[in-house]
Amino acid sequence: MSFYVTIKNSQGQEIRVKVSLEIYELFEAEHKEQERFRKEQERHGSDEDVEGDIAGYYHSGRTQPVDEQAIQRQEFRTALQIIKGCSPTQQRRFYLNRILGYSFAEIARKENCSEGAVRKSVNEVSSKIKNFMK
Repeated sequence: MSFYVTIKNSQGQEIRVKVSLEIYELFEAEHKEQERFRKEQERHGSDEDVEGDIAGYYHSGRTQPVDEQAIQRQEFRTALQIIKGCSPTQQRRFYLNRILGYSFAEIARKENCSEGAVRKSVNEVSSKIKNFMK
């Protein structure tokens, strides 16, 4: 199945481009957000003069350009691959600390080990990710 998006070229003409499913979904998500914002503006049009800048400010904070979303997804995939390359213990401790928010002490109590061992495991995974992203 092929997916297409319509974009403007450097001369301002609309062109249709074949893209992957992931890129198509990013464009669709951005389009839905823009449509939601447009409808919100229609409903509250009378307040536009007073709150136009505020609404634009909040809108800009909620959405990211498609290219930034694509970069973030790629970085996330890369981080997942790095994490999968770590030991099961490191993966588990990293997940408990960085994703679920458990402290080193809580994880240490849960796993019957030292807090230092937990910290070392989490920091090793973090440093692998940071080194790769540089």
